[in-house]
Amino acid sequence: MKKLLKIAFPSFALMFSFQLFYSCKTNELPEPQELSFCDTVTANYTANVKAIIDAKCSVGGCHLNAQSPNLNDYTQVFGSKDRIGIRALDQQTMPPMGMPALTAEEVAILNCWRAAGFPQN
Repeated sequence: MKKLLKIAFPSFALMFSFQLFYSCKTNELPEPQELSFCDTVTANYTANVKAIIDAKCSVGGCHLNAQSPNLNDYTQVFGSKDRIGIRALDQQTMPPMGMPALTAEEVAILNCWRAAGFPQN
């Protein structure tokens, strides 16, 4: 048994050292990949933007039916995308005081939607 250990241990140590030496190609670790919120959410009009517009913008006293701009459907919202981006996201002046404000998650979804090019589906 001792003779077997005298042979096996050095052989194992040599194989381990060889494997360790040749398995390392570089001393640098890859940069960690950070996921952004937009990588984890599907931001399109149908999936989640319409619900935000309907709850916070296309309501009585704001952008519903005859009120300008009307935000009842994708075509109308897409036509107002620059105004929505500026007023609701950049300046954060919409919805106006007294109306339910956009939550941080809703702002993030709208920003992802804008970054994706305002897709419908």
